[in-house]
Amino acid sequence: MYCLFWMIGYRLVGMADPQDRALGAAIRRRREALGLQQRQIAAQAGLASVVYGRIELGNRPVRATELRDIAQALGTDMESLVREVTPVTPEELVQRVVMQRDAAASALRDYGSAFTEAAAAVIKDEAFVGDDRDNLCTASDLAEYLWDTQDHYTPLHAPAEVAPVLQQVLARVPTSLVTLSPVSGDDDG
Repeated sequence: MYCLFWMIGYRLVGMADPQDRALGAAIRRRREALGLQQRQIAAQAGLASVVYGRIELGNRPVRATELRDIAQALGTDMESLVREVTPVTPEELVQRVVMQRDAAASALRDYGSAFTEAAAAVIKDEAFVGDDRDNLCTASDLAEYLWDTQDHYTPLHAPAEVAPVLQQVLARVPTSLVTLSPVSGDDDG
């Protein structure tokens, strides 16, 4: 028993991404077999739905206490869930990337909507932002401000044979998302 908990603890703290995905897939299979929704298990385990969803996708390692609570909500124990861990199939990985693509499109849509709303306000009334109280008067001023204040994101690494295709895949999401159509204030619909 001690050895199993030590192994679980080790896996949960320093779990590699494939193991996170495999454990998340085992949790998801158990939940689906019970006919339950993510939000139901999240609530019973005391987790935010978004956190629980990330655990199922393998995007977030699960802590030992969280695994205990999730297992209890699923009517099982931690050891049983860990025994159910199987390698993630290519089909499951494809489903994961589809879900991530859709989440990225949703986030970009929200970002685009927020930009559009802020740009309209800046054009109408100007804005003074930042420590230097930059004066923003145009959509271009806002875009430049966003670029200048953007975090330096961690680069995404991919094998050489995948990188060019990955760039195309990532570029298609915002390109397919945005259909530009000017909106005038005089137009009723």
